[in-house]
Amino acid sequence: MDFDNKKKFDLKAKVAGYIGAYLDSSPDSPEQEDALRLISAGLSRILTELLHGNEDWYRGCWFDDIVPVEMKALTGNELYIEGIAIWEGHKRERGVEPVEVTVGVTENRDAISKYIFKVGDARRGLVRVPYDLSYRRSRSAEWMFVFTYPQETD
Repeated sequence: MDFDNKKKFDLKAKVAGYIGAYLDSSPDSPEQEDALRLISAGLSRILTELLHGNEDWYRGCWFDDIVPVEMKALTGNELYIEGIAIWEGHKRERGVEPVEVTVGVTENRDAISKYIFKVGDARRGLVRVPYDLSYRRSRSAEWMFVFTYPQETD
């Protein structure tokens, strides 16, 4: 395994552990808040990696954080997050994109077993909404990008 793939694997393993800690902790506890912060940061890094090299994404921009608007456990090993992904660029520009993430972890909570990342409002395009945490995507809008793991086959 090359170094870049090892880093990606380690990040996903860490996020899986944070999701397990979140799901196992008491609601609104300090442990749950800590896990949420780490999950949000980790998922934003994974999202940046997924968009890296995509011609519709702006080179030099990355997702800095995901701010959850709604979160819920779907199962004992699966978490759903709807929120706002904060992006930044090298020229100090900042903005937000709507995001929805469903992520599942293995029983041992040491790996991500599946995910669906949805980001960007296809009707308005990317990187047009300035940094504003009050932005909410219309539920009727279509997503600009959808990433799934494992890859769905037709």
